[in-house]
Amino acid sequence: MAATSSPSLIVVGPDGRIVACNPSACEMLACSPERLSGKRLSELGYRIYTEADLPFTEAEHPVRQVLLGGPPVRDLALQLHRPDGSTRTMMLTARALSGAGSPAASCLVSFRDVTDRRVAARALAAAEERWKFALEGAGDGVWDYDEDTRRVFYSKSWKEMLGHTESEIGPSLTEWSDRVHPDDRAAVLAAIAEYRSGSRSSYQTEHRLRHRDGHWIWVLDRGKIVERHADGRPRRVVGIHTDITRLKQAEQALMDKQAAELANRAKSEFLSRMSHEMRTPLNAVIGFTQLLKLQPDGGPAKVAEYADHVLRASEHLLGLVNEVLDLQRVEEGRTEMQPQALELAPFLDSTLDLMRPAALREGIALTNQVPAGRWVHADARSLRQVLMNMVSNAVKYNRNGGWVVISLLPAPPGR
Repeated sequence: MAATSSPSLIVVGPDGRIVACNPSACEMLACSPERLSGKRLSELGYRIYTEADLPFTEAEHPVRQVLLGGPPVRDLALQLHRPDGSTRTMMLTARALSGAGSPAASCLVSFRDVTDRRVAARALAAAEERWKFALEGAGDGVWDYDEDTRRVFYSKSWKEMLGHTESEIGPSLTEWSDRVHPDDRAAVLAAIAEYRSGSRSSYQTEHRLRHRDGHWIWVLDRGKIVERHADGRPRRVVGIHTDITRLKQAEQALMDKQAAELANRAKSEFLSRMSHEMRTPLNAVIGFTQLLKLQPDGGPAKVAEYADHVLRASEHLLGLVNEVLDLQRVEEGRTEMQPQALELAPFLDSTLDLMRPAALREGIALTNQVPAGRWVHADARSLRQVLMNMVSNAVKYNRNGGWVVISLLPAPPGR
């Protein structure tokens, strides 16, 4: 039977017999007014039990207490057993119709059928318990925020995740907010505000919380508005915390490993390139030294010229060695650059001079066709490395009696 829309009212005389009733009471009890009049409910097969479904003693019966001068009874939950065997949950209110403190001439009893509401509430509570039990079993912490009271229910697992016992964390919202890592707080609060305003469809963040022993744990925090006020404002928000600290540590370990592999690869590539670059000035040093030995009568001028070439090649080689020994720059995969204005023609002449001993052995002519007055902004050592590498390859893969020419091609203005 559906709950009636208005309270059921009956008037009970001092002997416990029904004196009057309204239509809602007749409908609730499935009896006509004539059948109810002058009868006790027990005579018609009705039994009133406690909310725990236990029979009232004669002294405990709420209507009898009021009739004997006791205080009014307000919203007392009880079980009404009907003659057909069904049971309904009722909310009963009873008050005397005569002065308080003396035996009443009669008692006005109102009752409402709340069976369906109680069943729905119990079903909801059971569903929530199952849901929370499932989440707790999975190791997730549950939180349940009441907007009106600004109180939060934190589950046992939620507290244990942070190293606390049940009694060490209260229902305050600050129990959570004060534990959020300072670097994460702004992003978390922004995500909550966006979800509450409707600009994002869900709330989910990853942030750090302070553990009881002082270290930080990473949590995946997810929440959902499950109840709103009439104006649409959130009234209740429920969510879960999942500890993802190990996942974050694994991600960081992977990133560190990849960074180390990248640094090692950069170092290997750097050293491989340097070993190649060092051979070119070293060959120049060896070549000019051999020329000095082959031409003992070349005169002081020629010796000075060759010595100058040996010095430049040695200085270049020293610069490369210093770069290799700078492990910090090697680990970072970079070399120090010192750009400056360089005139190409004399710079190329001095570079080609370092290459001439190797070219002469192969009978290869080296020619610089870059005119004077052409300037570049570059790091001298790096530019010399590039040019020596190019000319070295041009000599190495040439033919006997061949030639190597360096020139400039036309380009747009200013290039």
